[in-house]
Amino acid sequence: MSSSRQLAAIMFTDIVGYTALMGSDEQKAFEILKKNREIHQPIIDTFKGKLIKELGDGILASFPTVSDALFAAIKIQQACSASKELSLRIGIHEGEIIFENNDIYGDVVNIASRIQTLGVPGSILFSKKIADEIKNKAEFHTVSLGSFEFKNVNGSIEVFALANEGFPVPKRSMMEGKLKKKNFLKRNVIVALLFIMTGVAAFFIYKNILKKNDKAEIIGKSIAVLPFVNMSNDPEQEYFSDGITEDIITQVSKISDLKVISRTAVMQYKATKKTVQEIGKELNVATILEGSVRRAGNQVRIVAQLINTKTNEHLWAETYDKELTQIFAIQSKVAEQIASALIVKFTPPNEEQLERKLTESPAAYDFYLRGKFYFNENNSPGNDTAIIIFEQAVTEDPKFALAYAALTRAYTEKFFSYAPQEKWREQAFVALEKALSLDPGLPEAHLARARLIWIPENHFPHEQAVADVKQALSLRPNFVEARRFLSSIYSHIGLHEKALEEVQKALELNPHDPETLSQLSYQFYYQQKYTEMLAVIENLPKDFGGSLAAGRIAEVLLRMGQVDEAEKRVDELLHKFPDNANTNSVAAILFAFLGKKEVSEQKIEIAIKQGKNLGHFHHPAYNIGVAYALMNKHPEAIRWLKLTAEEGLPCYTLFANDPYLNNLRSDAEFKSLLETLKKQWEHFKATL
Repeated sequence: MSSSRQLAAIMFTDIVGYTALMGSDEQKAFEILKKNREIHQPIIDTFKGKLIKELGDGILASFPTVSDALFAAIKIQQACSASKELSLRIGIHEGEIIFENNDIYGDVVNIASRIQTLGVPGSILFSKKIADEIKNKAEFHTVSLGSFEFKNVNGSIEVFALANEGFPVPKRSMMEGKLKKKNFLKRNVIVALLFIMTGVAAFFIYKNILKKNDKAEIIGKSIAVLPFVNMSNDPEQEYFSDGITEDIITQVSKISDLKVISRTAVMQYKATKKTVQEIGKELNVATILEGSVRRAGNQVRIVAQLINTKTNEHLWAETYDKELTQIFAIQSKVAEQIASALIVKFTPPNEEQLERKLTESPAAYDFYLRGKFYFNENNSPGNDTAIIIFEQAVTEDPKFALAYAALTRAYTEKFFSYAPQEKWREQAFVALEKALSLDPGLPEAHLARARLIWIPENHFPHEQAVADVKQALSLRPNFVEARRFLSSIYSHIGLHEKALEEVQKALELNPHDPETLSQLSYQFYYQQKYTEMLAVIENLPKDFGGSLAAGRIAEVLLRMGQVDEAEKRVDELLHKFPDNANTNSVAAILFAFLGKKEVSEQKIEIAIKQGKNLGHFHHPAYNIGVAYALMNKHPEAIRWLKLTAEEGLPCYTLFANDPYLNNLRSDAEFKSLLETLKKQWEHFKATL
């Protein structure tokens, strides 16, 4: 019995819906199997592969190179699509396998089969190992879908999808497969009791923090646009109804005398069973706009009605049956009717913005709505898909300014948060220049410019970024994202009163927005108001903010004297995010506090290695400075604190008041740093 080991690319394919077909039409099922084999065998041979075996409705094949496996997968999917008789999911992985008696063995086979289960009909999925090998090959376009833990596979596997034209990219939220079930461990009873008590206290503090946003009297000229119902009997059109909702919110937000609740605040009411009165009370608005969208080809029907939340009286209702080319006229008409019903006066800029047509191309607008749908997922795969679709939008209509602004945001997010490659920054600037040249008065473009310039490569030009955000807000005062971003800039430079003011304005428009509440928590952190910070952050949705929020909680618990719980949280974080810069920088503070200097240094080394390209590396850099201060290593601490200030976080009040920096207070170099930061802070206070 001879056997040999070799490196190979393993492909596993599976027929979608075969089990159901077998149960209903056995003869047809066998014909499909035969057709499947006829498609696979010649293509596998062409690309120097070997068909190892058939596993029911699945086929296992090996290839000498990754490129051969991918080219074969592409041809197989194209052949299946042309046949219109069967559809496949395909998974590919590379690794060492054992060939024995015309069969193969090894983890790589199991992993390829597991990856395949995540796919959708027509998709080609593969591991990071495959993606790394083809990253410089122009023939293949890839999109990361994130990391997954599969049954009987140790550790997590990052999975990618082929994003070439014609190949579907699965949405993470829709993916199923042979994944591990999460094991939720019970907490120690004593710790649980402690946190119940902390939670009760936090609840009351949290309510008190937001009390300023709870009006005793509902604002008269106020509205929430609820998610329009998709009446198209096609779930794939959900992006369209969501996009229409968002664009109507944008149109109505252009009416300066009207308080308009933001998109993220209203999307929680999608498919809700709550009454108009209940929603009005929760959002603190006098009126609600609700409606539905039905799309059939190039025809669209929009039904809208405006309702008084106190009396349930219908103030206005209208049905629009138009071609898709007239969608912008419908949106403008809805805004005008709302203004008329609420007796809101228009100013000339309001009227001009309402009458502005976004694009002449229905196809470009459809791409734009699809792109926003994916961008709003706020993750790397969604952002990658959004880039592809926004690019299609501007190709369809090169004069579509709003699509260029959205593309700028997606490129910036790619560069800042996921893949810090210069090409993404360059493409962002090109898209931004195009957006502003087409529409100099576009609020989204001015906010996109603020985000694009406020990056490490530009040394975070705070004053210019503030000017750009203020320009966006002058064009649209109800722009929640701009309010939140302005607050973030203010908090980084120590202007806490201004930061809090912007957060409160944002919360008036979106009382329950996790991102805005997260920004509020940072205001308290920078001012060492740890109890208030925990009160806010512990009320955010579970896992919101990832490692940054979880690390901040662990650090604050340590600062509040809850050392055992802080240790437990850091241990959990290190298991969940072992190579994360923020996690390791927080761990460095903990171990420095505990006197474990050698371990702290190790965590600092990991944080530096993993975080050097992060957009907000100034946060881990500050943590590193704190850890060195606790270890009483003055030169190292001051070096990292200087870097923190130079690279985006010159927050004088934080440096001046953090008790964990007390070991440095008598150091002449640290005193000089504080003096410099104080002058800069006073300049910001006077000019911003």
